[in-house]
This record gives sequence, structure tokens and C-alpha cells, in this order.
Amino acid sequence: MMNMSPGGAGLANGYAASKWVSEVFLEKASQQLGLPIFIHRPSAIMGDNAADDIMSNLLEYGSLIKALPDLSRWTGYVDLVSLENVTEGITRSVLQAGKSASGHAQVEYLHHAGDQIIPVQSIRDLLSGEAGSGLETLPIGEWVDDAVRSGMNPLVGEFLRDADANGGLQVGQKLL
Repeated sequence: MMNMSPGGAGLANGYAASKWVSEVFLEKASQQLGLPIFIHRPSAIMGDNAADDIMSNLLEYGSLIKALPDLSRWTGYVDLVSLENVTEGITRSVLQAGKSASGHAQVEYLHHAGDQIIPVQSIRDLLSGEAGSGLETLPIGEWVDDAVRSGMNPLVGEFLRDADANGGLQVGQKLL
């Protein structure tokens, strides 16, 4: 039986809560309709056609405005995965879709991660050569203002401001 309570402080923000609600909905659909469900959980997807997330915004707008935000309050690791590896994993799950050995539909959580894992304090190193070493470091509020003026989605900026106001961002753990 699935846990029907999000519990804990980990779901204090709307993004995490919406993910939890969506996954509970899909688990119920699988049980009630007998459908196999695949929930894909990619880490930060990198590549020319990758969707925007926090990491891609930091890198794109960091290059554009020649600055990165002060990340001294951020902790953890950045787990990067290529767009190709994510699309291969999604395709593989579609082609292998079906019922479990017991004959019942199942929910599978598929994590796409681990191509490159770096300490969050090394984000600057992702911008190769002189581009990374010549970047200015700005307070997060100033960096967000500049990035938004340059085209970054204001919601990404608000997420970064909120994370900084609440003690910094815990990006992820190094599991291996």
C-alpha cells in the first residue's frame, strides 16, 4: 500500500509537492486500470536541446552575463546526465513496457543519472577554459536580476532567491 501522506519538510515547496501528487495519481491509475507506469527521474540533463533547469540556467546565463552567483552557501554535488542517455532510457522503458512476472501492472521509478558528478562548488569548472575562470562572482540577488534582464525565466530566479534566503541550496548527495 502506498504512503498517502507527503510528510516531512522535504515537500515544503510547491514543486516537490506537485511531483508527489503526480506520482500518487499515477500509482493509483496503475492499480485501478492495470496500466504499467514508468516514472522517469533524470538528474540535471545536459545537451544542446535539453530542457531548462537550475543547472542549465546557471551555465547559460553565467556565460551570457559573464558572472556566476555566489554559491558558497550551496552544498552537495551536481549530477549531470546527457540528453542522449535519458532519451535512450525512456525509449528502452517504452519498448519493454508490460506487466511484471506476477501478471500485475507495476510502477517503475527510473533514475537517469551519473554521467558526471561534481561538487557544487565546482560549477565554474563546467564552463571550460577562460570562459569559466574569467567569470565574476555576484551576490545571488544581483546575479538573478542580471540573468532575468538577459532572458532567464523569473520563476527560476525566485527559486534561487528563496533557496538562498533559506540557508542555501542542498543540491544532491554523492551516492557512489
